[in-house]
Amino acid sequence: MLSKICPACGKDDFSLPFVGAFCRDCFVSRSPLYVLPSVSLQYCPCCGKFRLSGEWKDASFLKGFLQQRIKSDYELKDVAVVFDIHRKDVIFSVKLKLDVHGTIVEANDKARFVLDKRSCASCSRQAGGYHEAVLQLRGPKDLVALKAESIERKLKGLTFIAKVVKQKNGLDLLVGDKRILAQFLHGSGYVFSNKLVGRRDGRNLYRATFCLRL
Repeated sequence: MLSKICPACGKDDFSLPFVGAFCRDCFVSRSPLYVLPSVSLQYCPCCGKFRLSGEWKDASFLKGFLQQRIKSDYELKDVAVVFDIHRKDVIFSVKLKLDVHGTIVEANDKARFVLDKRSCASCSRQAGGYHEAVLQLRGPKDLVALKAESIERKLKGLTFIAKVVKQKNGLDLLVGDKRILAQFLHGSGYVFSNKLVGRRDGRNLYRATFCLRL
Protein backbone atom coordinates (compact mmCIF):
# COMPACT_ATOMS: atom_id res chain seq x y z
CA MET A 1 0.00 0.00 0.00
CA LEU A 2 1.37 3.38 -1.04
CA SER A 3 2.00 5.85 1.75
CA LYS A 4 0.93 9.47 1.74
CA ILE A 5 3.62 12.11 1.32
CA CYS A 6 3.09 15.53 2.83
CA PRO A 7 3.54 18.14 0.05
CA ALA A 8 4.80 20.71 2.58
CA CYS A 9 7.51 18.80 4.49
CA GLY A 10 7.89 15.50 2.66
CA LYS A 11 7.08 13.28 5.66
CA ASP A 12 4.99 10.17 5.10
CA ASP A 13 2.02 8.84 7.01
CA PHE A 14 4.26 6.28 8.75
CA SER A 15 5.90 9.18 10.63
CA LEU A 16 2.84 11.27 11.50
CA PRO A 17 -0.95 11.09 11.25
CA PHE A 18 -2.36 12.98 8.29
CA VAL A 19 -5.22 15.48 8.11
CA GLY A 20 -6.38 15.45 4.51
CA ALA A 21 -3.40 15.84 2.18
CA PHE A 22 -1.04 17.23 4.84
CA CYS A 23 0.68 15.71 7.86
CA ARG A 24 -0.77 16.75 11.17
CA ASP A 25 2.03 19.22 12.01
CA CYS A 26 1.87 21.00 8.66
CA PHE A 27 -1.92 21.14 8.73
CA VAL A 28 -1.82 22.75 12.18
CA SER A 29 0.84 25.28 11.12
CA ARG A 30 -1.15 26.28 8.01
CA SER A 31 -4.68 26.33 9.44
CA PRO A 32 -5.76 28.02 12.69
CA LEU A 33 -7.69 25.41 14.66
CA TYR A 34 -9.05 27.64 17.43
CA VAL A 35 -9.13 31.16 18.79
CA LEU A 36 -8.58 31.94 22.48
CA PRO A 37 -10.42 34.92 23.93
CA SER A 38 -8.59 38.08 24.94
CA VAL A 39 -10.73 40.22 27.21
CA SER A 40 -10.60 42.54 30.18
CA LEU A 41 -11.90 41.05 33.42
CA GLN A 42 -13.39 43.05 36.27
CA TYR A 43 -11.68 41.96 39.48
CA CYS A 44 -12.42 42.94 43.08
CA PRO A 45 -9.09 43.20 44.97
CA CYS A 46 -10.93 43.17 48.31
CA CYS A 47 -12.60 39.76 48.09
CA GLY A 48 -10.82 38.29 45.04
CA LYS A 49 -14.00 37.73 43.01
CA PHE A 50 -14.37 38.23 39.25
CA ARG A 51 -17.32 39.66 37.34
CA LEU A 52 -18.24 36.81 34.97
CA SER A 53 -21.32 36.93 32.76
CA GLY A 54 -22.70 39.81 34.81
CA GLU A 55 -22.19 38.22 38.24
CA TRP A 56 -19.39 38.42 40.82
CA LYS A 57 -17.98 34.90 41.22
CA ASP A 58 -15.06 33.10 42.84
CA ALA A 59 -11.88 32.36 40.87
CA SER A 60 -12.97 28.71 40.62
CA PHE A 61 -15.39 29.78 37.85
CA LEU A 62 -12.59 31.16 35.64
CA LYS A 63 -11.87 27.80 33.99
CA GLY A 64 -15.44 27.36 32.78
CA PHE A 65 -15.60 31.01 31.71
CA LEU A 66 -12.56 30.50 29.46
CA GLN A 67 -13.69 27.13 28.08
CA GLN A 68 -17.02 28.55 26.94
CA ARG A 69 -15.23 31.26 24.95
CA ILE A 70 -12.77 29.14 23.00
CA LYS A 71 -13.83 29.33 19.36
CA SER A 72 -13.16 26.44 17.00
CA ASP A 73 -14.70 24.87 13.91
CA TYR A 74 -13.66 21.48 15.27
CA GLU A 75 -14.90 19.38 18.16
CA LEU A 76 -13.09 20.05 21.43
CA LYS A 77 -12.47 16.62 22.93
CA ASP A 78 -10.69 17.84 26.04
CA VAL A 79 -9.68 21.14 27.61
CA ALA A 80 -7.26 21.47 30.54
CA VAL A 81 -6.71 24.89 32.07
CA VAL A 82 -4.29 26.18 34.71
CA PHE A 83 -4.31 29.88 35.59
CA ASP A 84 -2.16 32.28 37.60
CA ILE A 85 -3.52 35.56 38.93
CA HIS A 86 -0.97 38.38 38.81
CA ARG A 87 -1.11 42.03 39.80
CA LYS A 88 -2.29 43.26 36.40
CA ASP A 89 -3.56 40.18 34.60
CA VAL A 90 -4.53 36.51 34.63
CA ILE A 91 -2.44 34.10 32.56
CA PHE A 92 -4.11 30.87 31.40
CA SER A 93 -2.07 27.86 30.31
CA VAL A 94 -4.34 25.82 28.04
CA LYS A 95 -4.04 22.26 26.73
CA LEU A 96 -6.50 21.32 24.00
CA LYS A 97 -7.43 18.13 22.19
CA LEU A 98 -9.43 18.62 19.01
CA ASP A 99 -10.96 16.18 16.57
CA VAL A 100 -9.81 17.50 13.18
CA HIS A 101 -11.43 15.46 10.41
CA GLY A 102 -11.04 12.27 12.46
CA THR A 103 -7.48 12.99 13.66
CA ILE A 104 -6.86 14.00 17.29
CA VAL A 105 -4.70 17.13 17.39
CA GLU A 106 -3.19 18.42 20.62
CA ALA A 107 -2.22 22.03 21.23
CA ASN A 108 -0.64 24.00 24.08
CA ASP A 109 -1.27 27.72 24.29
CA LYS A 110 -1.59 30.69 26.63
CA ALA A 111 -4.28 33.31 27.05
CA ARG A 112 -4.00 36.60 28.91
CA PHE A 113 -6.86 38.50 30.52
CA VAL A 114 -6.15 42.06 31.69
CA LEU A 115 -7.54 42.86 35.16
CA ASP A 116 -9.88 45.81 35.54
CA LYS A 117 -9.75 46.32 39.29
CA ARG A 118 -12.86 47.68 40.98
CA SER A 119 -14.75 46.89 44.17
CA CYS A 120 -17.76 44.61 43.87
CA ALA A 121 -21.10 45.84 45.20
CA SER A 122 -20.77 43.81 48.39
CA CYS A 123 -17.29 45.14 49.24
CA SER A 124 -18.32 48.71 48.40
CA ARG A 125 -21.24 48.44 50.79
CA GLN A 126 -19.11 46.83 53.47
CA ALA A 127 -16.52 49.60 53.23
CA GLY A 128 -19.28 52.17 53.67
CA GLY A 129 -20.72 50.45 56.73
CA TYR A 130 -23.92 49.44 54.89
CA HIS A 131 -26.00 46.71 56.51
CA GLU A 132 -29.58 45.47 56.17
CA ALA A 133 -29.84 43.64 59.46
CA VAL A 134 -28.63 43.57 63.04
CA LEU A 135 -28.09 40.24 64.74
CA GLN A 136 -28.27 40.68 68.49
CA LEU A 137 -26.52 37.89 70.39
CA ARG A 138 -27.43 37.86 74.05
CA GLY A 139 -26.22 35.57 76.82
CA PRO A 140 -23.06 34.65 78.76
CA LYS A 141 -20.02 36.51 77.46
CA ASP A 142 -17.92 33.45 76.54
CA LEU A 143 -20.83 31.70 74.83
CA VAL A 144 -21.72 34.86 72.85
CA ALA A 145 -18.11 35.25 71.69
CA LEU A 146 -17.95 31.64 70.47
CA LYS A 147 -21.30 31.95 68.69
CA ALA A 148 -20.28 35.19 67.00
CA GLU A 149 -17.05 33.61 65.74
CA SER A 150 -18.96 30.59 64.40
CA ILE A 151 -21.54 32.77 62.64
CA GLU A 152 -18.88 34.98 61.02
CA ARG A 153 -17.10 31.90 59.70
CA LYS A 154 -20.27 30.29 58.31
CA LEU A 155 -21.58 33.48 56.69
CA LYS A 156 -18.26 34.17 54.96
CA GLY A 157 -18.76 34.09 51.21
CA LEU A 158 -22.55 34.40 51.58
CA THR A 159 -22.71 37.94 52.92
CA PHE A 160 -20.55 40.26 55.00
CA ILE A 161 -20.49 41.51 58.56
CA ALA A 162 -19.88 45.24 58.39
CA LYS A 163 -19.14 45.65 62.08
CA VAL A 164 -19.32 43.93 65.47
CA VAL A 165 -20.55 46.20 68.26
CA LYS A 166 -20.06 45.32 71.92
CA GLN A 167 -23.13 45.74 74.09
CA LYS A 168 -23.54 45.48 77.84
CA ASN A 169 -25.23 42.08 77.60
CA GLY A 170 -23.81 40.70 74.36
CA LEU A 171 -22.79 41.60 70.81
CA ASP A 172 -24.49 43.18 67.80
CA LEU A 173 -23.41 41.92 64.37
CA LEU A 174 -24.22 44.32 61.53
CA VAL A 175 -24.98 42.00 58.62
CA GLY A 176 -25.09 42.97 54.94
CA ASP A 177 -27.95 40.79 53.64
CA LYS A 178 -31.04 40.24 55.80
CA ARG A 179 -32.45 37.44 53.60
CA ILE A 180 -29.32 35.35 53.92
CA LEU A 181 -29.24 35.96 57.66
CA ALA A 182 -32.91 34.90 57.98
CA GLN A 183 -32.19 31.67 56.06
CA PHE A 184 -29.15 30.98 58.23
CA LEU A 185 -31.09 31.50 61.47
CA HIS A 186 -34.14 29.48 60.39
CA GLY A 187 -35.36 27.31 63.24
CA SER A 188 -33.08 28.86 65.87
CA GLY A 189 -35.87 30.56 67.84
CA TYR A 190 -34.85 34.19 67.26
CA VAL A 191 -37.09 37.21 67.87
CA PHE A 192 -37.58 39.40 64.79
CA SER A 193 -38.44 43.10 64.39
CA ASN A 194 -38.32 45.68 61.59
CA LYS A 195 -37.38 49.35 61.89
CA LEU A 196 -38.09 52.05 59.33
CA VAL A 197 -34.77 53.76 58.52
CA GLY A 198 -35.67 55.91 55.50
CA ARG A 199 -37.09 56.03 52.00
CA ARG A 200 -35.59 55.47 48.55
CA ASP A 201 -37.35 55.90 45.20
CA GLY A 202 -40.66 56.30 46.97
CA ARG A 203 -40.28 53.10 48.97
CA ASN A 204 -39.84 52.62 52.71
CA LEU A 205 -36.51 51.13 53.77
CA TYR A 206 -36.43 48.87 56.80
CA ARG A 207 -33.59 47.46 58.88
CA ALA A 208 -34.27 44.02 60.31
CA THR A 209 -33.27 43.02 63.84
CA PHE A 210 -32.82 39.40 64.85
CA CYS A 211 -32.38 38.76 68.57
CA LEU A 212 -30.92 35.39 69.53
CA ARG A 213 -30.64 34.46 73.19
CA LEU A 214 -28.09 31.79 74.05
